[in-house]
Amino acid sequence: YVMNMEEREKILHSPDPEIEFTRLWTQKEAVLKLHGTGITDNLQDTLCHLDGIELHTEVAPDKSYVLSWAIINESPDIRGTFQSDVTKKNS
Repeated sequence: YVMNMEEREKILHSPDPEIEFTRLWTQKEAVLKLHGTGITDNLQDTLCHLDGIELHTEVAPDKSYVLSWAIINESPDIRGTFQSDVTKKNS
């Protein structure tokens, strides 16, 4: 329910499925936190619509560590779009 078909395939064919799942999950969390929506959106589509968002992930399997963060592209047009979207959701 949280991964789309492509993401499930990535997990199943990964040399380390647990790390791959965690990588995708932390990326979804980062995007949802950036949007300020929390886990209320369709999780399967979260990584499909990343217009203007840069995703970064650091993986250290030897430490069971996966960290992902999302930032808004520095383009003024994109920044304004996200600011207005967040304002509308919080109104």
